[in-house]
Amino acid sequence: MPPAGLANELARQCPSISAENAQELKTLGSAWAGANGLQVMRPTGLEVAPISLRPMPFPRAAFKRAYELVDDFNALVHSVSLDHAFLNGHLAPVAKSDEFQRKLLHIYNTCREEGFRQPICLGILRSDYMLHDEGDGSPLQEKQVAGASPCPQRCTTHG
Repeated sequence: MPPAGLANELARQCPSISAENAQELKTLGSAWAGANGLQVMRPTGLEVAPISLRPMPFPRAAFKRAYELVDDFNALVHSVSLDHAFLNGHLAPVAKSDEFQRKLLHIYNTCREEGFRQPICLGILRSDYMLHDEGDGSPLQEKQVAGASPCPQRCTTHG
């Protein structure tokens, strides 16, 4: 349950809808997501990826905090990307059971063994954040979320 201030803001920006309309939106949204490949693999099989049908305000203070950290976070990610021993040490155990990570690590190690041909590198970084509420009145916390699939961006981004 969001804190009272956030709950009031949500109510103001996202007026309530009837249960019938909410169910219709859920049905149509899930059908669209399934038809357009917005799916995830679960132990029980393929499912429509979690979606949000309505906008969700993000508190300005939390946004500013994340914005202020972006340069430092990107510098950290870049530094880690250059640390061969660290990457192999931490990704090799994951690669044993994750085919996608295994292929990425193989490509990385192959490129490293063959030698890099250009003197510069470009990192295109994306950081997604969610708010976490313990429900006990403690402050909201930002949580960074990660995903390896390009599908959600390809399926849902129009421009």
